[in-house]
Amino acid sequence: MILYQTDLLTIRELEHRDKNLLVSWLNDPLVLTYYEGRDRPHDGDLVDAHFYTEEDSAVRCLIEFEDRPIGYIQFYEIEEEERLAYGYSESTDKIYGTDQFIGETAYWDQGIGKRLVTSMVDYLMNVLKADRVVMDPQQWNLRAIRCYERCGFTKVKELPAREMHEGELRDCWLMEYSRISKIREEERKYHDACYENYKLFEEGSWLSKPVKTVMDALSYFDAYEYVAVLDLGSGVGRNSIPIAEALKHKGGKVVCVDLLPSALTKLLAYSEQFGVRGQIETHLSDIGEYEIAPDTFDYIVAVSSLEHVDSEQSFERVLDQIVMGTKINGVNCLIVNSNLQEIDTLTGEELTPLIELNLTTEHLHEMLNKQYVGWDIVFTTLKKLTFNIERNGKQILLKTDCLTYVVRKNTLSES
Repeated sequence: MILYQTDLLTIRELEHRDKNLLVSWLNDPLVLTYYEGRDRPHDGDLVDAHFYTEEDSAVRCLIEFEDRPIGYIQFYEIEEEERLAYGYSESTDKIYGTDQFIGETAYWDQGIGKRLVTSMVDYLMNVLKADRVVMDPQQWNLRAIRCYERCGFTKVKELPAREMHEGELRDCWLMEYSRISKIREEERKYHDACYENYKLFEEGSWLSKPVKTVMDALSYFDAYEYVAVLDLGSGVGRNSIPIAEALKHKGGKVVCVDLLPSALTKLLAYSEQFGVRGQIETHLSDIGEYEIAPDTFDYIVAVSSLEHVDSEQSFERVLDQIVMGTKINGVNCLIVNSNLQEIDTLTGEELTPLIELNLTTEHLHEMLNKQYVGWDIVFTTLKKLTFNIERNGKQILLKTDCLTYVVRKNTLSES
């Protein structure tokens, strides 16, 4: 059965007719140098034992390049023992491992390995919904490690004496490709391009003006002499700069948190340009990891940022911190996207949305209503929005339910 095909590669399940190919490949000393070891040439019985067993859950496949068999790849969901060894025992992520070799050495050094690994990662992520894909190459195998790094894998952990190879226990690297890392790299490219091509408050992009609801809620602090504001996912200051300008005639500070160094660099430059540097404080952090001290802020803003935490658990934790970090009579203004869809406008194909947390709108409502029991609801609305964006040269139609949720903490909220 064919699992998937690209323009040149076909990955199909291993069949008994492939046995002689495996025997041939695994008797080539050059192949064995990198896979199994030169002290372990395979005869038919050993191939049967290693590749045609049903003792584990691995899916074993043959690699075809331009319809010619050239190698082998297998993948499997990692189980408890490996989770413990790799350091994932506490994680609820769906994690797959994969191993592969190109048996036809004439096809080495042609970029096929990168094509193969990239296509398999796409299959595991998009079809099997993996959160992470891992490999554990031996540390001496720089050839494989360089290939995996070019495919987006990163070294995350050393595994001493992990694997026996040619009579010696070899140290390995745990290498990981994560869904979150992929998404954030795409987000970084998109935002960096936007920040370079469009200046703050100039027409032509969503940076042209602040969010009206964010600015309107500042009226709750008209009588305050000092206002402490937290902007989670501030970007280059679309909302932070106007808030800081509004606070110039009184005391106040806007604490700006963002994951992108480039965004905060531009934010500081814009704060100088608009004369509000004294009101701006920046913190480089994933908002899912940023610690909010209790009873610290009068106004907490999170515009299109909470959906970028790495899990529902992180989302709940951030909400907990926002609630605890808000002073009595303080206001939270949250704008969160849910039910996201991405469609290739050329082909009409529905794509896997590049978003860390894609909650249903109903579940998002439930979570917010549960978190803010006892708070006064100032304003809430749900809008269905559609955007045309470009990603990696493709024109994408992005659809989302955009929920605006503005609430105020009263004295009863503390009980």
